[in-house]
Amino acid sequence: MITLNLHQVFKTRGITKGYSFLVKNGISPGTAKSLMYNKPRAIRLDHIEILCKTLVCEPSDLFTYTPEKKDTLPDTHPLKKLIRDPEEASLKQTISHLSYQELIEIKKLIKSQKTSPSAPIKNE
Repeated sequence: MITLNLHQVFKTRGITKGYSFLVKNGISPGTAKSLMYNKPRAIRLDHIEILCKTLVCEPSDLFTYTPEKKDTLPDTHPLKKLIRDPEEASLKQTISHLSYQELIEIKKLIKSQKTSPSAPIKNE
């Protein structure tokens, strides 16, 4: 089943009042309520566009796929990309709370690993 992943996207972006965010960005109060508190069975393309523009994301970030027990998809099936790993959500949340300086340090660490892949990562 494909479901809307707004709560996780808002959490990652540090948005605590999702309903207000939606209304402020051009989604009607009724639709915002439906998107936030119900399991919508449909979503308009213009709403997906609004969400992607304001949240700086792509449509695939907005949706999650949870396979039914009877469903078996090959590993190469595109829907597999929408299966969310709990560890991924935790990592995104951790990154969203890092300071600018901490992000710069991580970038430097990644760059140094790319230039010398055999160098061990230092734990400080």
